[in-house]
Amino acid sequence: VFSLNQARASRAAELQLERLLRSGAVEPWLPGVYRVRGTPPTWHLRLMAATLSIPGSLVSHRSASLLWEVGDFAAGRPELVVERWTRRHRLASAIIVHESKDLVGGDVDRRFGIPCTSLVRTLVDLPAVATSFKCGDALDTAFRRDPTVIQRVTTRHLEVARRGRRGTTKLRALLQERGYVGDKVDSGFERRALRLVR
Repeated sequence: VFSLNQARASRAAELQLERLLRSGAVEPWLPGVYRVRGTPPTWHLRLMAATLSIPGSLVSHRSASLLWEVGDFAAGRPELVVERWTRRHRLASAIIVHESKDLVGGDVDRRFGIPCTSLVRTLVDLPAVATSFKCGDALDTAFRRDPTVIQRVTTRHLEVARRGRRGTTKLRALLQERGYVGDKVDSGFERRALRLVR
């Protein structure tokens, strides 16, 4: 997939795009985004196309948790985050777009070449759109891979937490439940059993 902006890098490229469109070698997919005809529309391709359709956007929330392989969600509509007040067209039927006024450089990453929120920012944002159980499972999965992640999530959470920010209370409860340190559990069932024991 590629965007019209990428094709406009040179006049020759723009003319070549016109020829490719006429010949049917490429086809429009999303506004301002084209794909090579016959390319299977994989999940990763859909995410890349979504970010190209809204310049400056990042894959976020549930979609980013799938990219980071910590979330247990269906691969539905791509979820993106943009800076608040960013001018953009709306693709409500194809893409979920969130706005943020506290994105910083450390929140930006790439996974499989796709621009997305960092693992830490993904875990901070996830409680705004997912159940406590699924968010806790994502935190535990990330912790099993890297025990320092809980402290980094805690630090970033404290930086962005504010009244009215969706998911703030839920994430605070999840971090408190883990003692801001975390404990290694192997499954959601084990997490529930530990909760019952406590």
